[in-house]
Amino acid sequence: LHTMTASPNDSSSPQQFKLSLQQLLSPKSSSASTPYNSLAYSSMNVHDGHGNDNVARQLFEFMIYPITIAEFYQHYWEKRPLIIKRKAPSYYSALFSLSHLKDIIFNSEMKYTEDLDVTIYKNKLRQTLNPSLGNGEPQKVDPQWVWDKFSKKGCSVRLNYPQEHSDSVWQFCSQLENWFGMGVSSNCYLTPKGSGGFAPHYDDVDVFLLQTEGAKQWKLYADSKMGIRLARDSSVNFHEKDIGKPSHEFVLEKGDLLYMPRGTIHMGRSLGDEPSLHLTVSTGLKTTWYDFMSETLQSALEVAHEEDEEFRQSMPRFFHSYMGVSNAEGGNSVSRHNFETYYQYLLAKMAKFAPLDAAADVLAEKFLHDRLPPATAGDPEEQVKPLRKDIKANTQVVLSAPNICRVVNGDLEEETLYLLFCSRNSRRYHDKPNQYLECELGLAPALEKLIHSYPSKIPVQDLYDSLIFEGSKDAKKEDLQHMFHESLHAVLSAMHEEKILKVYSK
Repeated sequence: LHTMTASPNDSSSPQQFKLSLQQLLSPKSSSASTPYNSLAYSSMNVHDGHGNDNVARQLFEFMIYPITIAEFYQHYWEKRPLIIKRKAPSYYSALFSLSHLKDIIFNSEMKYTEDLDVTIYKNKLRQTLNPSLGNGEPQKVDPQWVWDKFSKKGCSVRLNYPQEHSDSVWQFCSQLENWFGMGVSSNCYLTPKGSGGFAPHYDDVDVFLLQTEGAKQWKLYADSKMGIRLARDSSVNFHEKDIGKPSHEFVLEKGDLLYMPRGTIHMGRSLGDEPSLHLTVSTGLKTTWYDFMSETLQSALEVAHEEDEEFRQSMPRFFHSYMGVSNAEGGNSVSRHNFETYYQYLLAKMAKFAPLDAAADVLAEKFLHDRLPPATAGDPEEQVKPLRKDIKANTQVVLSAPNICRVVNGDLEEETLYLLFCSRNSRRYHDKPNQYLECELGLAPALEKLIHSYPSKIPVQDLYDSLIFEGSKDAKKEDLQHMFHESLHAVLSAMHEEKILKVYSK
């Protein structure tokens, strides 16, 4: 565990923090003209993804300040916890507060378990007190009951998906998705003074814990045999006697941050005379090399079998006489060595057939489904006004947000492609199915050019020029051009209606 102490008023505070958090959270501040002196980094993790705008980088730098991005990925990301002590109580005040949470509880329609949990940690055991209907269905939240349990009975409250109710949390998480290139979610935890609400456990996501009210004492169990580094699934609730002594104990105060890689066992308890409120910002859910390779290996083996005769050759005669559990010790070492060597050779050869781009599209589709609607595209439920003018060659267009859409293969027999998009996603995780527009395959060059032009506006004429009409006689070529131009206009109009595209007509 590394502790970093700093003040945001320090003279070393980087130039970009002249923008306040409130300004950074404003959708208007995400324009490509936001000033920033970019630094060059060699690591893949600190490389800006395509279309990654400055605000995403600035918000991430703001969240982990004074640690730099390069330092974070070199020393902490997926390696070890980090605590940042700022002595700046107002650091996250524009993001979330106790009054904000109370307003959500009393003015939003929610259900227990799905949206909100009421818990108590008593006798070293966690109890969930959520009322339910007789058939086990979640019951509608009673705001006063929840608040009485918190203020009078010492219960903790967890709000799931605060980004659904809070514009500032939605904007914050949505912009961070443009940094991580993975879905970002959040929860918030309200704990009465001197109480704890959750048993020791570890999570299946990397967690950035932002202390927004009060103070909380934390215990980490980094050396416990019950923990799993970079765990794929969340743990059960542990008993303290089963996880040993904590490896680290510390206090987070208002404005501080704790980062924990997934698999870190932790538990917290509020301190002082005030309740504790913290917001968790989490990412990294099942987006690992394992997930990527799961999409490639079986396909690679099938292609290798079809393309390379070595994969179709019979196994060696009586290979089971020197392979297998009974031959693992004391078998024919030369034959085993040769077998293992040849197997490794085939594995390396198979990797050359791996469909890397197809697998990348699968994980990109997952990201577009997982992620929040981009804040810079506006309210996902809002109806867009029809275009006042027809799209023409001199019309300029630009995507409404970075990483908002992607071109993938569609129906090959029908010669179509799919334009996946996330602008109409719900602020609640997976509340809607995947969204896409089906387009003619011949429009692929124009759509890819449009995507790669972000954040710059591009004239529709440039999209025309990217279309290919090879092998056509002049007369037919003109007909094809007209047909494809009309098809492109229809797709651009649909993208505008779905909040994917901004259109500037002259």
